[in-house]
Amino acid sequence: MSKIAKGIKGEGEAVKFLRSKGYKIVEKNYRCIHGEIDIVALDGETVVFVEVKTRTSERFGTAAEAVDAKKQRHIINASCAFLAEKRVDDPYVRFDVVTVMLNSGKCTVELYKDAFGAD
Repeated sequence: MSKIAKGIKGEGEAVKFLRSKGYKIVEKNYRCIHGEIDIVALDGETVVFVEVKTRTSERFGTAAEAVDAKKQRHIINASCAFLAEKRVDDPYVRFDVVTVMLNSGKCTVELYKDAFGAD
């Protein structure tokens, strides 16, 4: 499976998982000068920016470990751009990470709520 195909499959699985948890998907693959946000969703009244990491093995570390400080800064900056562009005033905001493990035809999805903040 190519890297692009793996990413598309993982994001699709993440969307299904989030919907099953009651999230409302607002936008997928939001792009701006600061980078990309995989999924923007609403969890109640909270705007949730979701980073999806898909892996087929943990040979190079876990998917969650791939969301390092640099990646977090890009997501935070992109989220600010999204909120400004969409003119969302004074929202509750949260950053979640969804990891998707695709291995031997099986798919395991994990959600890390409030994985990092804008501190």
